[in-house]
Amino acid sequence: MSQTDVYWFQDGAGIDVPKSYKIKYWNGRSWSNVKQANGLGTSADQYNTTTFTPVKTTKLRIEMVSKGSASTGILEWKVAANKL
Repeated sequence: MSQTDVYWFQDGAGIDVPKSYKIKYWNGRSWSNVKQANGLGTSADQYNTTTFTPVKTTKLRIEMVSKGSASTGILEWKVAANKL
């Protein structure tokens, strides 16, 4: 895996885009940050593409920091997997 696309949304009624986020992968023992993450956008109502150094894993997650008391909304999350 070396790319992910996150579609953030906001509704003006308590759901907002995150202040920031990190992409992590399972290294077999613990969660690690992907390396050389480029992107990590938080624009609403569009895909935000992030590329990173390829990882081989069975698990991927997003850790978000919310904006104050707003909930964070993900409409869709795509992960590009490469056949090894």
